[in-house]
Amino acid sequence: STSFFGAINCIRHVLPSMLAHRKGSIVTILSQNVIGEPQPGFSDYVGAKYALLGLTKSVAVEYGPKGIRANSVSPGMVETGFLEHFPRKAVELEKEAKGGLTSPEEVANAVFLVLEDSGKKGLGGCQGASSVHQALLQGVPYDRKAP
Repeated sequence: STSFFGAINCIRHVLPSMLAHRKGSIVTILSQNVIGEPQPGFSDYVGAKYALLGLTKSVAVEYGPKGIRANSVSPGMVETGFLEHFPRKAVELEKEAKGGLTSPEEVANAVFLVLEDSGKKGLGGCQGASSVHQALLQGVPYDRKAP
């Protein structure tokens, strides 16, 4: 619930300023589980990420005409303490399939690329991050570093 309600609280906090300036960009962090077939055994996590996807799309549609973009990034398993809650076998399979886990820095760089890209393309939507989704799913590192 932190993933979903945390995002709602953050968005509610920044929207008044973004609306006043008639511009802004929101990027949510989803999961590879909302792109392909979700992993079994994580219904609550996957459900929260789908809810976050819906929120991101709704924000893009509702506030896009007001100059606020909303996009998402859906990385594979990220090397964080959160993986302690995953079955060891699932983590090992991810490492084998993707040649390693996604680093937090790769996710940050992907967010930076979405922010940079969405500014060039105008009003955003969740599909704006599709190339980032695919690259992170395949474990492709980004050379571009966030400032």
